[in-house]
Order: sequence, then structure tokens, then C-alpha cells
Amino acid sequence: PKVMTVPLIILGIFTVISGWVGWPGLGEGKAFGYFVRMGEFHPVEANWFLIILSTLLALGGIALAALFYWKQTYSAQAVAEKFPILYKISYHKYYIDEFYLWIIHQIIDKCGWLLWKFDIYVVDGIVNGFGKMAQWGGAVMRKVQTGQLQHYALVFLLGIMLMFVLLSFTGVHSPALGMIGGAR
Repeated sequence: PKVMTVPLIILGIFTVISGWVGWPGLGEGKAFGYFVRMGEFHPVEANWFLIILSTLLALGGIALAALFYWKQTYSAQAVAEKFPILYKISYHKYYIDEFYLWIIHQIIDKCGWLLWKFDIYVVDGIVNGFGKMAQWGGAVMRKVQTGQLQHYALVFLLGIMLMFVLLSFTGVHSPALGMIGGAR
């Protein structure tokens, strides 16, 4: 059935196309193969500048915290009042949480809403449309099915006569039509 073959054909086309990635002569040629290959071995090297810098920054942060909260040499409230902008930025954790919430509310929620509308009107519309077509076909067939055999025989004969007339006037030459004495 088409419901199974069409998706398989589409997947097969994408499979063939993706198999061409990295084929010599198409684009960079070796880009994908270079990307997925295992790199050359590099011995571990310590970057002493970064090691010393990060250690000094960590120790400096610990020392500042000790001066503010353990020894209470300086007042955190006084520093916050002296540098209000820096205090506000650090208090709000550099606004990273607000940025994430903005991304979620402004972009992800709206994309989700659009996909929801697409699902309701397009995907569900197609599925419900097939259901409505089946209901309509059933209603039509209910009226056609009278239960009287002579009606079925009449419709059958009229259909065959219509086929012969159409085949005779359309110029279609069928061996089956010739075998039963039809026009050639």
C-alpha cells in the first residue's frame, strides 16, 4: 500500500543523497570523512598560563569572600551601594536566567504554537478529511445499495456498455476489445 511505500521511497531518496556526502568531486570531497575520522595522537600538554591564572582567580575570590564575610573587614552593603550597576548585574546572575526565559517565551513557545496550529489544521485536517470521505462514501453507497438484484445487473450492463462506447470513440485499441468483436 502507498501508506507504507511512499515514506520508504522518501527515506530511500534521503539515504542515497546522504551517502554521497564526502564523495570526491561533490563539494569539498573529504570534508565529512575528515570530520569523522579519528585525529592524530597528541600528547597531553599542560597550559601553565591557564592553570596559574585560574588558580589565582579562585584564590582571590576565596580571599575576598573571607574579607567580606569571615573577618568582616569590608561591608558587602557598602560595596553594593558604591557600585550599584555591578551589584545589580551580579545579583541577577548576569541576566542569564532572564535571557533563557526570554528565549523560551519569545521563540520556543511561538514555534510550538505554530507547530500546534499546523498539527491541528493540516495533519488532523488530512486525517479527519479521510474520515469524512469514508463517511460520505458510506452514505452514498447506502443509497445505491437497494438490495434488488435487477438494479445491480442494470448498473453492471450500463457500465460495460459505457466502457465499450468510450473505447470505441477514444481511439484506444485494446486486444480485449478486438477479441469480443469490438472496433479496431
